[in-house]
Amino acid sequence: MKSKRRLDEQDDDLVNVLRQRYKQDDEQKRINAQQTFEILMNSQRQQQQKLDGSQSYIPKEPSYALFNNPNMDKSTQKDIPPCYRCNRGTASGKCTFCEHCICHDCVQMCSICEHVYCGGCSIIDYSSSFEKVFCLSCKSG
Repeated sequence: MKSKRRLDEQDDDLVNVLRQRYKQDDEQKRINAQQTFEILMNSQRQQQQKLDGSQSYIPKEPSYALFNNPNMDKSTQKDIPPCYRCNRGTASGKCTFCEHCICHDCVQMCSICEHVYCGGCSIIDYSSSFEKVFCLSCKSG
């Protein structure tokens, strides 16, 4: 029976690359939602025009300008920096080690000291049946 190869110091970089999760692009999701919504509304208007039999259809639905405006709430978002690791999410905290802003998707909590760290300042230990995250300070000590 073939036994598992133990991880050594050379494998740390590979393990850190493999543990990074796919991050969803919230901006692309918002754009896709707007396009889908616009297609649905245009289809509804066309069906309503066919039912009314007139080409001078005046829409009875409310204005969706606020939903379709890509610049809404930019004034409130500029105060919150983007995530240092993925540049997509808005930062929800700071890494205790490097003090860069990180989003909730990139947060790693050390199993020993329970402080919050980014993916670059933490190491995941796969040696047991479940993953353990350690900060650089706790792993070396």
